Amino acid sequence: YEGKLGQADVVIMLDSYNVVIDQSSFYWSTDELFQTADSVNITVQNSIFAEGLSNSTHIKGEHSKGPMFRGGGNVSFHNNLIAHNTDRLPNIGVDGTFDMVNNVMYNGGKFWSVFVDSVGEPKVNAVNNYYKVGADSVAAEAKENQHSRGYAIHFWLSSSSLYLNPEIYVKGNISRER
Repeated sequence: YEGKLGQADVVIMLDSYNVVIDQSSFYWSTDELFQTADSVNITVQNSIFAEGLSNSTHIKGEHSKGPMFRGGGNVSFHNNLIAHNTDRLPNIGVDGTFDMVNNVMYNGGKFWSVFVDSVGEPKVNAVNNYYKVGADSVAAEAKENQHSRGYAIHFWLSSSSLYLNPEIYVKGNISRER
């Protein structure tokens, strides 16, 4: 998908439903490697998301981003590999259930898995995921330590959180902190 000039996603799903993506590879985009917007009943499994192009043609410069899920809900993201991206391993902003189970995230940069409630009430299950640092992870943490603090999973509350009830269940994830 080619958005604005120089900003291309490998795949974008808009208002999609009942989709299964299995055994696919997503590489070398200048924006997100994969994106959903207002899509429901989505399963992404046994796939690879790697090497979003950093400092390529994106207008923001450095923009090596992994998968992003916005709006919609009832998403199952399991048994995937996300590697060599600086951010969005993955980024989850859904209004409903998001199951993230048995994934491997390797060599992330500034932020790893980020959950936000800016589009609704996410109900996230982050279970048995493995976060492994690499050379880019160490360099990014040294530079951006005030933001990432070394954690693999971040949950950011928006200003609308006063009226919402986001939930996150975290169990069995392995990272440097555990």
